Amino acid sequence: MKTILKKIVSFSIIAFFSPNKKKEIFRPSLPEKKTDKILGFEFKSRYSRRALQLLLHLSPLRPLKVFLRTGIEIHRISYITHFKGKEIIASGLVCIPKDVDPQKPIVCGLRSTIFAHKFAPSEINPFYGLELFCAAGYITFIPDLLGMGTSKHILPPFHHKESASSSVIDFILAGQELLSFKQLPIQNNLFLFGYSEGGYSALAAQEAIENDKDLKLQVEAVSAGAGAYHLTETMQHIFSQDSHATPCLLSYLFYSYHHLYDWADSINHIFSKELSDKLHELFDGKKTIEEVNSGLSVKLRDLFRHDFLKSVRQQSHPQVLHAFQENSVHNYTPLAPLRLYHSKKDQTIPYTDSIATYRAMKKRGARNISLHYTQPKSHAESVFEMAQETLRWFDSMCG
Repeated sequence: MKTILKKIVSFSIIAFFSPNKKKEIFRPSLPEKKTDKILGFEFKSRYSRRALQLLLHLSPLRPLKVFLRTGIEIHRISYITHFKGKEIIASGLVCIPKDVDPQKPIVCGLRSTIFAHKFAPSEINPFYGLELFCAAGYITFIPDLLGMGTSKHILPPFHHKESASSSVIDFILAGQELLSFKQLPIQNNLFLFGYSEGGYSALAAQEAIENDKDLKLQVEAVSAGAGAYHLTETMQHIFSQDSHATPCLLSYLFYSYHHLYDWADSINHIFSKELSDKLHELFDGKKTIEEVNSGLSVKLRDLFRHDFLKSVRQQSHPQVLHAFQENSVHNYTPLAPLRLYHSKKDQTIPYTDSIATYRAMKKRGARNISLHYTQPKSHAESVFEMAQETLRWFDSMCG
């Protein structure tokens, strides 16, 4: 989604419709009303249906114009969640359609990987892209996810199952509190949507919600695209090659795990000396994926130390194996209908991951899961087709 919005922002029409300059910090006091999760909220922007049509007309999102049914109002919220056993303040967006249908489930839209803080859903102007679910008539929740927005002081966890699921659930509960304050109907039924890292987060959240009987939330359907769900198998596939098309994601996975798990081995025992010396600068929150990629070699031998590369390929590195096993999201039996989308031309996340996930879930007894191949396009391009198919699917479930 970050790549999508980069293209949208380039059009001059956006300057006309962009909202007023936002505040740097937002934690306005809530009225005297007990809340468990939400700390504060503020108005971010409002768009009429006509304004959205004009914005989309010249963008890659143009095919989604047919789903624009209403204007939208966007609020930025801060809320409490937990990370590594401590409270942390996170953020995201609550998007409210002009015409609210109380019978429709809430859509929770989960972003793909971003490195630059300025592209967080709550930071970017005019909007990130997932807000278009709101324009289709759904109240839409869009968490920044940890490491972005108000929590940008920490290194964003990456493919970390526990923090992905808990922060998403806490955001949904905080979003419901905002709806209650605004005297809007609160719907416990959810549609989950995510692409790439967002697809991973969607499956992590689905499992956590369906396993927590104390939650009143009910997942109605999940649409996940091109995520790395079966980490062990996918990394084995990637490391069997000599190069990888998106080295920034591969490098960041191990950089993030090193920080998350406080691995005893130093960074120098994982990455090549050249890369070790510049990791902090590459992932400083200022650079885009394209900018980080431009500073990296696509060859695995240039990214990692020879002995580390060998141990991952031989599946003999215990810390890496533990991280992959603990954070994989394929080994679960989903209850709600689940669609997995993937392109066979995806060079970032191999489509074999979705096949392996589909087969693993079917073997465990999943009854309502299906695998859908998008047109043979790149990782970045396939999200457009998936979004259209998902909206048609969600609409069909609403009668």
